Amino acid sequence: MNSYVFPCSKRAGSYFIQIPTVWSEKATDSEYFSTSRYQSPKASAETYVKAQLAYIYGDMRAALILAYPRWVKKLKYGCQVSVRETQRVSRGKPDPVFDVSWTEFTSDEFGVRTSKRKRTSRSYNVENKAEVAHNVTLFVASLRAETTASVLHHSALNFEYDLSELTRS
Repeated sequence: MNSYVFPCSKRAGSYFIQIPTVWSEKATDSEYFSTSRYQSPKASAETYVKAQLAYIYGDMRAALILAYPRWVKKLKYGCQVSVRETQRVSRGKPDPVFDVSWTEFTSDEFGVRTSKRKRTSRSYNVENKAEVAHNVTLFVASLRAETTASVLHHSALNFEYDLSELTRS
């Protein structure tokens, strides 16, 4: 049985689902599947859970969430793409940089998934810090949208605005 599908204690044969969410204040997204509405409420509920998880989290994360239900508790918003402001020391001189790191998943012909941590950094100075910070946020938003093809992370692009035209004038 799917760990997000539960039998209803009040009506025999009916089921309800609770899908964990990381994008809203509500901890779970709930839905009810009754025998009066569905011929097979259990199968309908399980199919709905799979489709909804794939729609929200992306196919790869949905498979992980279904296989390891406790994994979603470790999931943080941002798709494991992290940005930090730090310093890189080159030839004894510290340079301020934005350090961006993320995880890329690859699978071989047998379907075995491996993860590889990737990293890049963008240096800045006092004059161009705001412009570089803006470009980094656009880069991070596109990374989040690419690494999981899901509604949750595609929506991150809607919050980023390209201000490059304003800075040129």
